[in-house]
Amino acid sequence: MATLQELASLHRSPEKLKSLSKEELLRLSSDLYKHSRDAAKTGPAKIIKENYEMVANLVAGDVARERDHDEQFVSDIFKRHFRNQRYLISHHLSLNDIFSSKPVSFDSLPEKNYQGLLSDKLVLVLNKLKQDSAISNKSKLDFLNQLRYESESADFQQQLAHTPPELLEKYGRTTQDRFNYLTNVLEKDLLKGSGEGKMKVLRVSHDYNRNTGGLQEHLQELNTALGKKQDVELHQVLPISQKEFNSLVSAGKIQKSNGNFIDKVSGAQIHPIFLNYKDGERMVRLNDPDMEREYDPQMLKIFEEINPDILHVHNGYYKTHRTIAQIANAKGTGVIHTWHGGKILGKGGEGSNDGSRRRQKIHDDVAKIADYNACISEVGRSAFKNPKGVEIAYGVNLDKFNPKDVSQAQRVAMKKQLGMSEGDFVFFFPGRYHEQKNQYELLRAFADVATKDPHAKLVLAGQKFDDKGGSEYLKKLNQFIRQKNLQNSVYMLDRVESKEDMRKLYAMSDAVVYPSKNEGRGRSLIEAMAMGKPVLASNDAGLKDSIRQPDGDKGLLFNPDSLDQIVGALNRVKDDNALRTDLSHKARKYALDNLSIGAYANKYHNIYKRVLAKKKK
Repeated sequence: MATLQELASLHRSPEKLKSLSKEELLRLSSDLYKHSRDAAKTGPAKIIKENYEMVANLVAGDVARERDHDEQFVSDIFKRHFRNQRYLISHHLSLNDIFSSKPVSFDSLPEKNYQGLLSDKLVLVLNKLKQDSAISNKSKLDFLNQLRYESESADFQQQLAHTPPELLEKYGRTTQDRFNYLTNVLEKDLLKGSGEGKMKVLRVSHDYNRNTGGLQEHLQELNTALGKKQDVELHQVLPISQKEFNSLVSAGKIQKSNGNFIDKVSGAQIHPIFLNYKDGERMVRLNDPDMEREYDPQMLKIFEEINPDILHVHNGYYKTHRTIAQIANAKGTGVIHTWHGGKILGKGGEGSNDGSRRRQKIHDDVAKIADYNACISEVGRSAFKNPKGVEIAYGVNLDKFNPKDVSQAQRVAMKKQLGMSEGDFVFFFPGRYHEQKNQYELLRAFADVATKDPHAKLVLAGQKFDDKGGSEYLKKLNQFIRQKNLQNSVYMLDRVESKEDMRKLYAMSDAVVYPSKNEGRGRSLIEAMAMGKPVLASNDAGLKDSIRQPDGDKGLLFNPDSLDQIVGALNRVKDDNALRTDLSHKARKYALDNLSIGAYANKYHNIYKRVLAKKKK
């Protein structure tokens, strides 16, 4: 805080004031307001008040245009005996009601004098701001500074600490939460008044950098690219256990700065939602009722504290995602929804009724709420009721995947490190060990190839999970390898976190195979194409969007359920050097021309601005 002497002399250096940012002026106005209140009792009140008006003029505009009822609103809001009934405000009026534009009219409430709780008054203030768009920026500034001044008193802090138990139980938010939300609303409005405020984007997904996978890396790269935009402030939700979050912080992947958690790679601000689940769980099961009860109050608190301009939901078939999308939409926040999968399946796979219909209903609700819907492949459009209204958009940071970055000596060294000879022909498949990735059928097909060609090798690399499904699938794969005596031909690696090592594995391989079922797009497929590798892929998923093109196929496609087709594709690419060379050139050119992260990020940046402009109208 500036000293009283410094604040009293501000009028002598008006040029210095004009050089300050809007954020700096806001902080300065808060200091001036506090000292003007205190100086009224102890000293130079007049000069401090005049300097406050001077700074307020820079923050909020011409202070001479004030209206009488604005002044009364600011000065009396915490002193009036509101005509309300506590049950009507505290128990039945939530922030959801405010967001859905159901303002309380002071005059229409029952005649009854009652000195409401601070929590009640904050609700009334929010309604007043919602109800009266003509309240001037100067009044908002005065009120913001009054709130901060009052909050330093012991009496005010005691009121902040008190929340009716039934209010907290029902809505999961405290008086302090409401206070923080209100001050954020006021400050955001003031910053926007001069056009200097950044567009706040809150990204919601079931995972971020807890696991290593296509979606996680995709979101991190998108955040990195958008973070370079001067007008964007990025916030990323991360559902995670306290233990795993602490591990990410200890590893330096998430860093603490000025009280905030920051993603080291992208620079986005991380907002953890702490959940209780067993160690080794492959995926946080957000549709589990226990998870919902833990997740929703934390998510709502994050939303209220950030007060974003844009909520970007990724994979909206979780009830928790639908809930926050509904709240954001009712408040007037722009909602973007991106679906990263293919067809929506239940636990039992395609055609099952246990989860697919429920997930589809939730997904349909989110799609209907959203101001803009996108997916990452043609098969992904099948998840929408109105597929024609859904755009396809995808991109990868291809700068990390250039074949020139890996020398021939490094390729040979990588083969030697794995125990292969330089002349071995290597098939490579990067993907987590899971039935959807279809490694078992790939192993069956490769066994046929390896029986006839001992120089054929298969490298698998992906995340291994300790949950029941993951461990059983790994057991099944290992049993098959032993039964077919493939221990010297198949290499099962864990997930590869180093981009340098991943480049070397791509460069070392002669062809990259993707047997997955119901894949959204296949990030690693695009990485392989950028590395100039011949690609073989399932035709039952979004993988084919990157291969089947009007000007010719960029790789080989096969039916993932047909052993003969997979064997045929493996042998064809292994035995035809000219085909490999042709597919290599086509793959790299297509990836570079169509799938860069820069163009993809620019598209979303424009979408955010377009949706926000529409909401402001």
